[in-house]
Amino acid sequence: MISEYVVPFNAIIISVIFVMVIVGIIMRYSLNKINKQNIIETIRNDNI
Repeated sequence: MISEYVVPFNAIIISVIFVMVIVGIIMRYSLNKINKQNIIETIRNDNI
């Protein structure tokens, strides 16, 4: 008895949405952190 392989579309869709949410949260956190920093001070500190 041979059964056909069924692609788990629901699991794939849930995984893609979950990854997109996590990436969105990380991007938002990073952008907020970058915007709070003073660019001139960051460049000065990197040159030391």
